[in-house]
Amino acid sequence: MAKPNEQPAGFTLFAFAWAMAGLFHQFSFEGWRWYDVKGIALTIAVVWVLFKPTSWKRFAVLLTIDWVSIAWTFPEHPNHIVFSWVVNSTLLASLLIVVVQNSSETDLASRWYRAFSPWVRIELCVLYFFTVFHKLNISYFDIDWSCSAKLHREISNWMPLLPGAEWAQYMGIYGTLIIETAIPILLFFSRTRVAGVILGMLFHGLLALHPHPGLFSFSSTMTALFTVFIPLGAAASLQPPEIVQKLWKKGLLLGLCLLALLYLLSNVGIGFLERLGPDRMEAGINKIGFLIYYVYLFGTLYLFVRSVKTKVDAVKGRLEGEVKYYPLLVVFPLLLIVNGSGPYLGLRTQTSFSMFSNLHTENGMTNHLIVPSGIQLTNWQYDLVEIIDSNDPYLNLARDNDLSIVYLELRRRRSIAQPDFWVTFRREGRIETFNAAEPETHHILAPLGLMERRYFYFRPVETNPFTVRCKH
Repeated sequence: MAKPNEQPAGFTLFAFAWAMAGLFHQFSFEGWRWYDVKGIALTIAVVWVLFKPTSWKRFAVLLTIDWVSIAWTFPEHPNHIVFSWVVNSTLLASLLIVVVQNSSETDLASRWYRAFSPWVRIELCVLYFFTVFHKLNISYFDIDWSCSAKLHREISNWMPLLPGAEWAQYMGIYGTLIIETAIPILLFFSRTRVAGVILGMLFHGLLALHPHPGLFSFSSTMTALFTVFIPLGAAASLQPPEIVQKLWKKGLLLGLCLLALLYLLSNVGIGFLERLGPDRMEAGINKIGFLIYYVYLFGTLYLFVRSVKTKVDAVKGRLEGEVKYYPLLVVFPLLLIVNGSGPYLGLRTQTSFSMFSNLHTENGMTNHLIVPSGIQLTNWQYDLVEIIDSNDPYLNLARDNDLSIVYLELRRRRSIAQPDFWVTFRREGRIETFNAAEPETHHILAPLGLMERRYFYFRPVETNPFTVRCKH
């Protein structure tokens, strides 16, 4: 049993780390910045939690705003944001269950943590399973096409100290599979849990060195998820010294003032912001987030290692919560499993946790080493079109790269396109043209309903399933 002064430690640690992940999302993705209404609301909610992560009410407000803002713009989000949305759903549903069972605020944060933490552990393992399973394909193991080899080359080009030779690229291919398999296994056993947390943080810290800004956002999400594998006794010992906490709050205030000033300047069109231009501003913001992430990573590692040295037994202690007490929450891991199985079942291919995996399951051909293409439940991935011309840059880019488009994806893009959208494409040997300004062509691309367009999401399709280029 946890001591009374340790009871809220698990909740506080997770709430802080999850809010920090939200902060790094803000640094990574342009559409979520402070100049957008959703971005302003998210930033305020994140900072509000970071000032007082012990408050379950503040955390609930952040989760609600984040859940709504992501759902509002589904499905076009990175894989880890979709995953985070399901985690947010788990957290909010567990809070509702806990409140219904006992509405008293006494020890509510601890009761909430005991409800959601075991399910979040399972969800993390589901994510790792699919990130490994999707990579078991022919293109991933081909050094000329493998995403891991490509990422390794790009990191080594940016950091010359990292070897970029062919042997190092093969280490990247097989090492990634081994580490992503090992992390969840290590985390679930008390004797290896410390190694699992440290390995996970170092691995994702290395991955975040890649210049793609979404990767340090993803790594911060994984760092937050590791906290549910830290027993309460160890979590309580991770609290930084009081002087660090004071400096932290002052830094937050300063950062908030700078954001407010930047927002005001950008809205009144003053001076240097216009000269910088949006691209340079975005690159600068990404770099700031990148630097803050590594300060955060090494600070967290230092506190964790210090805790291991001083409280060895606490680190190996029993984890809070059991799934049997809140069985209804099983719906969320099942949702992740269905989403991750989407490519093999013919349901969807984008944001199905197949990021950087080289997976191909379209047009009746698969490059996966285990799952055959014949088990697909639909023919959606068989119905491909070739783009001939369009006023949509995304479609023209697919055409220029010799990529086909799933017909349902073309219908989705037509459903969210501008009023002047038009496209000429080849489908089943026939050339057809859709033009939003010409009603007689509307039957060619029937629009999707509100819920359909939020679910269907297919990535562009390679011609050869054995030479699949890397896509995130």
